[in-house]
Amino acid sequence: MQKTQDKHLNFALWIIVAFGAMLRLLFFSEWSLSNDELSTIYRASYDNLSEVIEKGILTDNHPALLELFVYCWQDLFGNSAFALRLPFVLFGIGSLVYIQKIARLLFDQKTALIATALCATAYFLVLYSQIARPYAMGTFFVLVFTHAAFQIFLDQKKKHTLIVFILSGLFATLSHYLAAFSILLVYLCGLFYWKTIKPFHYLLYGVAMLLLFSPHLSITLEHFSHESVGWLPTPDSQFFGDYILYLFNESSIYAAVVLGLTALAALFHLNALKKQGKERLILLLLFFTPLLITYFYSIWVGPILQYSILIFSAPFFFLLVGSLLPALGSKKISFILACFILLFGTKALVVDQSFYSKKYFSNFKGVSQNILEWQETYGADSILFIANTNNPAHFSYYFNELGDSVVFNIPNFAAPNYTSRARDLIEASKKPYVCIAFGNTPVPFEVHEFAKNKFPMTVHREKYFNSEAVLYGKSRGNFMRSKVFSTDAKSYQRNPKWKVLPELIQDSIVMEDTVSFHIDENIEYALTYRDTIKNVFRQGLKFLSLESNFKSPQNANLLMVVSIKRGDEEIYWRGTETNTFYKEGWYDMIYVLERIEDIKDSDLITTFLWNPNHHEVYVDNFSLNLYKDSDYDYYQK
Repeated sequence: MQKTQDKHLNFALWIIVAFGAMLRLLFFSEWSLSNDELSTIYRASYDNLSEVIEKGILTDNHPALLELFVYCWQDLFGNSAFALRLPFVLFGIGSLVYIQKIARLLFDQKTALIATALCATAYFLVLYSQIARPYAMGTFFVLVFTHAAFQIFLDQKKKHTLIVFILSGLFATLSHYLAAFSILLVYLCGLFYWKTIKPFHYLLYGVAMLLLFSPHLSITLEHFSHESVGWLPTPDSQFFGDYILYLFNESSIYAAVVLGLTALAALFHLNALKKQGKERLILLLLFFTPLLITYFYSIWVGPILQYSILIFSAPFFFLLVGSLLPALGSKKISFILACFILLFGTKALVVDQSFYSKKYFSNFKGVSQNILEWQETYGADSILFIANTNNPAHFSYYFNELGDSVVFNIPNFAAPNYTSRARDLIEASKKPYVCIAFGNTPVPFEVHEFAKNKFPMTVHREKYFNSEAVLYGKSRGNFMRSKVFSTDAKSYQRNPKWKVLPELIQDSIVMEDTVSFHIDENIEYALTYRDTIKNVFRQGLKFLSLESNFKSPQNANLLMVVSIKRGDEEIYWRGTETNTFYKEGWYDMIYVLERIEDIKDSDLITTFLWNPNHHEVYVDNFSLNLYKDSDYDYYQK
């Protein structure tokens, strides 16, 4: 039976869709392509389709549709930020269209008005509509499939419904494995409508999807053999509350008002809401089941849970809230609620979250522009270039876009000994400047310290989220780096916090001054310093440099150890091997310790040299330094 449509609500509904489209279209191509987007381009840029599958898809953990789409798309339209992202913006706008279609099919225009307003301004639905990743694509196909599924469930099929049902299910499954899980859940919801779905026919629809997916099965099995993403933390119970707040753009007031009104509607209008209770129960299951499954998988098997993979089930939450709020009153009340949601959702998105001025992704574009600007200003021959990324092609993409190029002396840190290579290049350089830049994968902090020991002037520094470009220069005059805290093992007679065996001191082999320390094969622990965290980490600075010079045979290997204890409990221990810094003669070694979270001022920090293999080593200038200019926190929001 066709539901009566109010033309005013219908007009308001399309205004909301248009507003949501505007939010997604604004500046979508202006900000830098992210690390994952650049990786997508790289994976889809092999010479032929078989190479894309072998080298770009099998080595990833996502189904094939994104890479296959980008492979074809960039061949036709190029891979500029505008060309690459535009389809995903359209997927995001299409999702808004299908949100309101599902809401009207299951409930009414009032539900569609509120649910679409919630989705139109939701931070991560807007964000992932501006990123060429599988999230907007997968969400769109999940919603198309859901709409077609309920047409079948409610016996409102049209001529094209079965084709849309099968193809959208296939495309969603090929977009992302969590989208595939949502497809499975929606498909299983057919059990709630056993009398209307014609079970045998419905089973055949599922078989058709599986047959169409079967060529991808070998790729899926390969993906499932990979280990979970190593960099993700294991979630705790706080994740649920954080996620609900995230759905409301991190605005506690906005979330409290909407959820409070939703609770009132559910409590005081329970009888009115029972009419479509089955549909609301299904929406609840479609939202919570992926959340709970990924949460417990992350705890019991391996961490996979992050906000982005929950995007496929998030619209069901907004549909559920949208289905409850209209119980509070008339169409006018629903219209006012939708206006409130648009106003506060947009304010939280644009003002509170600074959506159009801040992006929590590496700024490859900005870093590349900075490097090229400095190269133009100071000359390529005057700068030593050091960089780090997951793939050097990421910077090359923007150099090509900007019509220039840069030759990096070190393009990335692919092996542990690259830190010592950078040290040697810096120490041998006769150039007046060194540029250190990164996107997504920081240059080891120690490289900055080596650089600043020879190039102590910070000429330019552009720091972005998880990315940076900095230009260091040689000092003019007697410029010295400012230290907030410093102590040297040679001060052991004046500083009782040092424990140094007098027999280690010798004057025959030294780097500078008149004495150094000789650790022979009979000495296992040497040059110990113990202090409180409060005394070492001062003025809010977080990066402590442990520095020393060593002279040893090539096979000699000590560990520069840092231990932090709280009472008798050791809460941190790290040993850094000296032989990764080895070179003939005296060589420099630096280890930078970042103050770890939840450390207390009263905790005790101990540093020492450990000689577990009983080698012979000469040591000079073993010191701890807290420099005022050592700031490597790239994740500040």
